[in-house]
Amino acid sequence: MRSPEPARRSLMPIAALAATVILLVTGAASVNEPATNIAAGGEAVPESGRAVRPAPAPTVRVMSFNTCGAACNDGEVPRTAAYLARTVIAQRSEVVFLQELCRSQFRKIQSLTRTRGYQAIFAAQTRSRRCGGDFGVALLVRGKTWGKVVRRLPGRPGFERRVLLGAQAQVAGRQTFVAVVHTSPSVRAGRPRQLRAVADFLRPYASGPAIVGGDFNTLPGDPGLSGLLSRTAGGTGRYLELDQLRRRPTFETVSRKIDYIFASESSFASPAAAGLRTTMSDHRIYVGTFRAI
Repeated sequence: MRSPEPARRSLMPIAALAATVILLVTGAASVNEPATNIAAGGEAVPESGRAVRPAPAPTVRVMSFNTCGAACNDGEVPRTAAYLARTVIAQRSEVVFLQELCRSQFRKIQSLTRTRGYQAIFAAQTRSRRCGGDFGVALLVRGKTWGKVVRRLPGRPGFERRVLLGAQAQVAGRQTFVAVVHTSPSVRAGRPRQLRAVADFLRPYASGPAIVGGDFNTLPGDPGLSGLLSRTAGGTGRYLELDQLRRRPTFETVSRKIDYIFASESSFASPAAAGLRTTMSDHRIYVGTFRAI
């Protein structure tokens, strides 16, 4: 609020000076602000009679994609990275989870999205001959990230190592824990233990804003997902899934759902999902929104 411009003392009447003091003390609205009344229930109502509606809760756009960067794309960098960067930007995703990504592909994606406000982090799970180096998972956030966490998941010797990659991030104006995983494709390789480890690790984060996504390599009925899914979704956990009915296929080869995006039900609601087909991978691009609450 602008204070009235001070008048010359010799020209200001005493009554006007008193009115000015009262205006400043009571915090009256400036001439540019619409006059309001307080309706029953404490709602501010302008003199026009229309209620002042609160600003809508922000919607968070999310994306998860198993890029098949080695097996399907042979570690190729320029075309693969350009496609992924374009998709991230076109979807206007605030949080992005990528799996099966070569570090070389990640670095190019990182450089292509940085100018659009994205910060990106990577964690290697193994080394790939097709990649010519590290192969793993990545997180992209449109905004600031800090406190990177890489947690090794249990597995059996002789099988590809698996990790959870997480970080704190600024999402929808508040601090949010985000994490990406890619668990093993079989029970023999250790998937049940990995799912339990993921659920146990994420449980404390459920009391605040948290979003986790990735290729979980298992079908919706797997008991291992119960520790994440909220009671409204038939589980014992405290997370919503982007596709609450879990009917939308995300894997093309046999048309089944094995990719998931979870968000803490304490901080998010109204999940909505879609799947985008692409020739770049044997997975669909899994996208959607949560409403922050």
